[in-house]
Amino acid sequence: MFFLKGLLVAVGSILLVASGCPKGKLAVVSPEKGVCWYEGRTYTIRWKGGGPGKVCISVLLGGKDKGIVNDCSTKASRGSYEWSIPQGFVTGFGVAQDDRARVCIFYEGSPSHYVCSPYFTIAGSQGE
Repeated sequence: MFFLKGLLVAVGSILLVASGCPKGKLAVVSPEKGVCWYEGRTYTIRWKGGGPGKVCISVLLGGKDKGIVNDCSTKASRGSYEWSIPQGFVTGFGVAQDDRARVCIFYEGSPSHYVCSPYFTIAGSQGE
């Protein structure tokens, strides 16, 4: 009986510690799979599960990193960031659109632990 009580206390302690992750697990909510965003417009990137700390938001096009679109000072607990897609973001490559775009978010100082949105499209102004 003593062994069983000890085992239950140990398992409960492990679960409590495991659930107390200091930064929280992120998940990208927006952009959603298959949506189309246009250069020159502003969109809201949304995530859930942010805890304390700050996040960096990066955009990938065709699997290549286009760089961080915020200044890594966005509070993770905020859950959103307004991004104005610059003119030429996609069309500057000589293409009308890239349907393999993804938003990736990671905690400042932890770029190897990132989460990404599903694939979506970024197109020239009004789909040019």
